[in-house]
Amino acid sequence: MQDFEAEILGVFLDEATESLAEWERCCFVLGKGTSADAIAQLFRCAHNMKGSARSVGLAELGEFIHIVEELILNLKQGDLEPNPDVVKVLLRCEETLRVWLENLRENKAFVIEAPLRAEVAEQIQAVSKGTQAVADIVNATAGDIVFIDSPSQAPVLDSAPGKVAPAPAENKAPEPPSLTSLPSATTASNAESVRVPARRIDALIQLVGELSIQSSIIEHASAHGSFETQACQEAIGLLSKLCRDLQSRTLGFRMQTLHATMQRLERVARDVASELGKDVEIDVVGAETELDKTVIERMVDPLVHMVRNALDHGVETTEERARSGKTPRAKMTLSARQDPDGVRIVIADDGRGLDAARLRAKAVEKGLIAENASLSEQQTFALIFLQGFSTAAAVTNISGRGVGMEVVKKAVTELGGRIEIESALGKGTAFSVSLPTSVSILDALVVWASGNRYAVPLNQVDEILSLGEARAELATNGSTVFRLRDEILPLQDLSQQLATRGAPVRSHTGDTRRPILVVRNQGRRLGFAIDSIATQQQVVVRKLGGKLEGLVGFVGGTILGDGEPGFILDIPYFTETFFKQGDFRT
Repeated sequence: MQDFEAEILGVFLDEATESLAEWERCCFVLGKGTSADAIAQLFRCAHNMKGSARSVGLAELGEFIHIVEELILNLKQGDLEPNPDVVKVLLRCEETLRVWLENLRENKAFVIEAPLRAEVAEQIQAVSKGTQAVADIVNATAGDIVFIDSPSQAPVLDSAPGKVAPAPAENKAPEPPSLTSLPSATTASNAESVRVPARRIDALIQLVGELSIQSSIIEHASAHGSFETQACQEAIGLLSKLCRDLQSRTLGFRMQTLHATMQRLERVARDVASELGKDVEIDVVGAETELDKTVIERMVDPLVHMVRNALDHGVETTEERARSGKTPRAKMTLSARQDPDGVRIVIADDGRGLDAARLRAKAVEKGLIAENASLSEQQTFALIFLQGFSTAAAVTNISGRGVGMEVVKKAVTELGGRIEIESALGKGTAFSVSLPTSVSILDALVVWASGNRYAVPLNQVDEILSLGEARAELATNGSTVFRLRDEILPLQDLSQQLATRGAPVRSHTGDTRRPILVVRNQGRRLGFAIDSIATQQQVVVRKLGGKLEGLVGFVGGTILGDGEPGFILDIPYFTETFFKQGDFRT
C-alpha cells in the first residue's frame, strides 16, 4: 500500500510541477498587461492543484493554495487589476509552492512553516486591499525561504517537521535570495516519471507487434532449416528496419520541448535584470525544440550561469547605453533550434561585447597565461572558461567569485557538446551551445588507430580529409602542421594521445591515404591522423564500470557492429591535452 501511495504522490508532484510552469508563464503574460485568458488559466492551475493536493492527503498544501485561489478569483471577477504588485505576489506564491513540492519529493510529511505561510497570506491580503506598502512587505519577507545555488549547500530540513533551515554560513553576510536558485531538476528522485502521449504508446505497441510477427517467421525458418526462403529473407531485412524504428520511438519517450527550460531562463533574466536595475527586453525563440530529458536536466544550471553573467557583465545600464548612443532598453534573445549535430541553444545580447585586450590583461595578471602568449581572438574569448577567471571589480550575489563559466564548459564537454562565442566590442555577445539530441545513442565513426578500433562521436568532427590532400610538413619549431584551405593547423597522430594507454605509436609520415579527422575546441582546430575508417554506425553509450570507471579520455564503452566491445573516444579531451602540452606556434 505504501508503494501505491508513493506512486500517487509522485504523479501529483509531476502534474503540480507542470502546473507551476504554466502558472509562471501566465504571470509573465500578466506582467505585460491584462489578459483574461491568462487569468482564467491561472485560476484553473490553482483550482486543479488545490483539489489534487487534498485528494492525496496534503491538507495544509491545499489550504495554502485555496488562499492564493481567492486572490486569482478576485482578478477573474474583475475586482482587482493585475498590476505589477499583484504579479509579484503571484510569483512569490509560485516560488513558495515550488519549494514546497521539491521538499515533498524527499519528505512526504514536509510542510512550509506556519509563520511563512502567514507572511505570504499577508502579502495576498495587502494586494487584495490595494495596500501601498506591498513592495515593502514582499521585500521584507523575501528572505524566509532559502535558495542556494550550489548543490553542496542545498536547503536542509530542520529537526522540527516542516521547517527549512538555512545552510551553515561561513562568517559572511547572507546573500539576498534569488529566483534563479530554485532547486534544480537534477535533484529530483530517481523514481521521477516521464509523461508520454498515448499516441506514442499506441505506435510502440503496433511496432512491437510487427517485431513479434517477423521474429516468428525467422524462428519457424530456423526450426525447419529454411533460412534461404523468400519469406525468411524479407523478415530478416524488415527486422533490421523495425529495430531502428523501435530505437527511435523509444528514445522519443525521453524527448521534451525546451518550453520549461526557456521559461526558467526568462524568469532568471527578468529577476536578475530587476535586481541590477537594468531595462531589458527578453525574446524567446524556438522553445518548441526537443531535447533529451537527461541533457536538459544537466544543462539547466549552466544555462542559468550564462544568463546571469550576460546580464551582469554584458548588458549596460540605461545611462551607459544612452552615452553610447544605444536604445535605452537592452535586448536579450534566448533561442534554440535543431541543427545537423543535435540542438543549438544561443544566449545573445546587444550589450558591451567582450573586450579582448581587457580579457588578455586580466588573464596575464592572474597568471593564467604567459605575457607573450600568442592568442587568436577566439582563443582570447575562451579565456573566460578558465578556472578562477573573472573581470568583476567586486564580488556580488550575481558574479565576481571567479566560478561559473568553467562549470558551463565542463558540463557542455561532458555531454559531448561544444560552446562557441561570437562578440563585437560595443555591439554585443552571443554564446552558442551545441548539444547532442541524446546521450544514450550517438552517431559515430568507427576508426582504426594503433591496431585497435574506437568510436568517435560524429558531432565532434568538423570534416575528414586524407593525409595526401593535407600535405603535412614540419613547422619551424619541429611540430607537424598541414594546410586546410587558408589555415595552418597542427597535425597529431591519434596514436600519440593513446600511447599512455599502451598503444604503439605509428608515424603519420607514412601512408598518404590515411584519414585526418579535423576537430575543433574553443576556436582552435586540430587534425588527428588515424589509420583508417572502418564504418559509420549508431552506438549505444555504456558507462565504464569497475576498474575502468573514471578513465579519462573516453566517453564510455559500446558494442560494435560485429558484437565486439569498443571504447568511445572523448575527442575534446584529447584536443585540450594536445594544446596543454606546450605553446604550439605555426
